[in-house]
Amino acid sequence: MTPPTSLAHVDNGPEGSSTLGNPVRTLDPNLLRSTVFKIVLKNPKTVPSSDNGGIAADAATSRERVQVESSSPEFYIHKALIQSLSPELSKHADNDMREGREGTMELSDVDDDTMQAFMEWAYTKEYTTPDPKSSSALLYHTKLYVLADRFNIIPLGNLSYSKITALLAELRMMSGEADVEAVMSTVAYAFDNLPFPTVNPTSSTTSDALSPTFTCSAHTPSNKLLKYLVQYVSWALDVLRSSSHFSDVLATSHDFARALAANSPAATDPLRDILEWAGA
Repeated sequence: MTPPTSLAHVDNGPEGSSTLGNPVRTLDPNLLRSTVFKIVLKNPKTVPSSDNGGIAADAATSRERVQVESSSPEFYIHKALIQSLSPELSKHADNDMREGREGTMELSDVDDDTMQAFMEWAYTKEYTTPDPKSSSALLYHTKLYVLADRFNIIPLGNLSYSKITALLAELRMMSGEADVEAVMSTVAYAFDNLPFPTVNPTSSTTSDALSPTFTCSAHTPSNKLLKYLVQYVSWALDVLRSSSHFSDVLATSHDFARALAANSPAATDPLRDILEWAGA
């Protein structure tokens, strides 16, 4: 197979294929001379269940969702390039199992937009964000952070983290319900998809790495994005507490609820000192 000279995204669905364009950063030419590696997204598509033979269903049944297999988008990347991004990705691309032999890796729980941004970043070390000044971009960055954490892609994790904190610093206190929903959707996704190892309370209470406004406990998350989000929500609690989005996440994410309860109310603006505290 001839290696592509551009980032390619092939969708098996009705819209056909698309191309992101030529790489814009200078890459080691050897990375672009390698064979290609295929990444296939295997995500079920959720659709509403149909009414049974036109018979009116009860309210609970009408809200049921069924999952059917969607088309499987395929993304192509130079094999040497993906191996250079992290040791974990290198193991996926070069092993004696099926994915190594066939040059194909299947990924679940990653959507098209996130993979498209990852492919752009892999070649350019930057990614384009829809509505970059809007709070809706928080979840977009967080999905990339989760992907980076999953495969230990440290530069991408640092970039997406910096975009999240910069956007929150620019937004300051949330100005409306749309901002609250965006923030809480980000919190929910992060706590659902990032590991929740905790800080040892006996060893971290005197650590210089932690902000003095944060109370260490057995429920203090050690992941820097989770720590940042808990501190931010604690600081903005007066705005959030009356929102149904906040109460919904509090009720469904037990790790978040425990971490928030362990955090004393933030008396200072986390956007001023949290970057140093969270280890950015």
